Amino acid sequence: MEHAAVIENALLHTLEQGVHTGDFGDRSVAPVDTTGFADAIVSNLGKTPAHNPRPLLPNKPVTQTVFRLEKNPVIMSREEQDEVIVGVDMFIESFAQPAAVAEKCLRHTLDLFKLVTISNRGTQVWPKGSIFTNLVNQYRCRFESVADQPLTQTDILELYRRLMQDFKICSTEILNMWGDKKAYSLAQGQ
Repeated sequence: MEHAAVIENALLHTLEQGVHTGDFGDRSVAPVDTTGFADAIVSNLGKTPAHNPRPLLPNKPVTQTVFRLEKNPVIMSREEQDEVIVGVDMFIESFAQPAAVAEKCLRHTLDLFKLVTISNRGTQVWPKGSIFTNLVNQYRCRFESVADQPLTQTDILELYRRLMQDFKICSTEILNMWGDKKAYSLAQGQ
């Protein structure tokens, strides 16, 4: 604990001195590279910031405790609820621009799916997005069911079959609802 506080205090002191890298900090002060930033922190070891210094708690020997896990704590627990498929993320390869990808995708939605968003490298590029976004050749196309109607895995496979006429599909992720809760993350812009 003491060593951690010494390092954190040196970091906070360095920031108070205005030392920063180019990705944050006062733009009127010249930034340093990451090596220069690390060197500044090292040179400030033992110094404390003027604001909110971390207390130097004494180091204590640590005894490792072995726990016997009765269940995996990582698995989300939930009550038994109805699980319903409400959409799918299709990860496709294409060198086309987002509007052209959307146009092809929309031809395959029929009356079951609506194309909600397309992203590239985690950034929304359709229906909204900047033309200046640096693109790679993989898009995530999010399809949701029309009017939130339940879908089947067969519906997903049929969409896959139709889309593969125009694209190489790298992977898919089914979007589920557990009761009234979304069991998936919202995409940027949703």
